Amino acid sequence: MAAAAGRELGESWTAELPVETVPAVTLLPPAGEDVLLLHPMGQATVRQKVVPLNRTLERFGEYAISGPDRFDVSEVRVGGRPAGSWSVVTEHFPPGDFEQLSETEKLSRDSFEVMDSGVGVGGDLLDAPTAALKTATLDYETKIIDAPWRSRRMPVYRPVRDVQIILGLTGAKSTSGLATSGTSQFARTRTRAPAVTLEAERYTVATQDTLAPRANVAAGVTKGAATLALKHAPSGTAENLQVVPEHELDPRPRPVPGAALSPGRSP
Repeated sequence: MAAAAGRELGESWTAELPVETVPAVTLLPPAGEDVLLLHPMGQATVRQKVVPLNRTLERFGEYAISGPDRFDVSEVRVGGRPAGSWSVVTEHFPPGDFEQLSETEKLSRDSFEVMDSGVGVGGDLLDAPTAALKTATLDYETKIIDAPWRSRRMPVYRPVRDVQIILGLTGAKSTSGLATSGTSQFARTRTRAPAVTLEAERYTVATQDTLAPRANVAAGVTKGAATLALKHAPSGTAENLQVVPEHELDPRPRPVPGAALSPGRSP
């Protein structure tokens, strides 16, 4: 268990567990210390709500921008070393605070849109400094009782992480009276993944006449991100292009211009 961040960093840092992960233990900070503890199977996440990341800014509130107008996350370091893998986390931002919107866009665009706001690193890919870790060995002792007067011990068993997770879901703790009585028998204290989920609609820049996608401009992003990418596309690239939902794109394969057709086949 590693101390992800102190409270002096405000509410930007959080420690999260994946859905359906049983914590098995309760983490308590040391007496007299105000720190945020990170579960070994958890993820350390940092979010900020000042400006959206990984996109061009056209304004900041009511003010024009003089200086850098884009802030990209290129690397995440843990304990002074590059993290092996990390993911981008999002937050809702008002597009009118960071883009020059026309009167039509002010009416048609959402008041808040999902934009990149930080990063998350953790789970199996967390590479935390050894000095910040507190480890506890989990060993199982097995005794076979052949008779009341005779027993024998087996070698110590140390389960791997996958087995520990399974035991956390089906073991004595998860099926004990404490976990299945009282309010626990009616409602779960941990979140459960819904049976059916609806993903957010994604948008792609495509041609106006054939709806052929132009992934070099924007593809599979939010409507605001696609609109902004089209607005800042290189000169001449944005002609005859539009932002459309992905489900409206023409799924039919198109022949490559100049490619020869096989005998006996037609386009």
